[in-house]
Amino acid sequence: MKKIIVAALLLALLAGCGTVKLPGLGRDDSSLPAGSSEPAAESQPQSARPESLPPVDAAPSPAAPEPSAPPASSWAAESSLTGGEEGQEPSSQAAEAPGGQSEDFDAEQAVTVESVDGGIQVTFQQLPQTAGDLQALLVLYPQSDARHTGAFFLAALVRYVDSPEDGLEMIDILRGPRPMNDMDKNFIRDRLREKTYLPGAYFQGAAPENDYTPDTPWTLTVYDDPMEAEEGYRYIQVATTGADSRRRITLREKDGQYYLWEYSNVLTGIRLPASQDPWL
Repeated sequence: MKKIIVAALLLALLAGCGTVKLPGLGRDDSSLPAGSSEPAAESQPQSARPESLPPVDAAPSPAAPEPSAPPASSWAAESSLTGGEEGQEPSSQAAEAPGGQSEDFDAEQAVTVESVDGGIQVTFQQLPQTAGDLQALLVLYPQSDARHTGAFFLAALVRYVDSPEDGLEMIDILRGPRPMNDMDKNFIRDRLREKTYLPGAYFQGAAPENDYTPDTPWTLTVYDDPMEAEEGYRYIQVATTGADSRRRITLREKDGQYYLWEYSNVLTGIRLPASQDPWL
């Protein structure tokens, strides 16, 4: 009985000390809190801890949207305005093609042709101004008639006085497969340099006394030449009050069309207009 009481007292004393040396483990469990049978978790080193972690249930912030490329149709529309090249100015209107028809030129209303004794009479309500105007006239009055070619040649010379470029383009059409070279162009330039009145001198009403000012509408007679040309060629004539005889134009035929061949007589000098004649 005494042994039991002593053992109970020893156990009570040991329990009150708070430190127990467990035999056989070789470990001091004095760091364990009373009533704990597991060691406390070791603290994590500061360097291993993440500095900032979002809450588990927090939604991730949305990524910034990437800029979207413009649709192809938008780029195409812009290219059509800018020409598709960097630094190119937008075009306000399409460039007019060289030799294009004048906007106000109506070939059917501009020219009428009628037969007269010994030739044709060509009346110009409006003279052609460009190669396009001339081409429109040739649809109505083709070069299958050599006299049409002669009449339009004189109209082209009238245009040359104001616009050599347009005049030469028109003459080249009438020359067909044999365009002018530099010598041909210089010939016309030299002959009309101081004789700008010469082309108009072949139209009705033009005379030296009025400085070769034609009546309006401009009317021209193209005559048949009584002399027959060799095969493949054709002669026609035009007249002016500035000369005593008519002037011949030679044309050459190809595929049923008559083209200008030799016309130097038309560009030969005539009587001086009154304002330039020192004897008047």
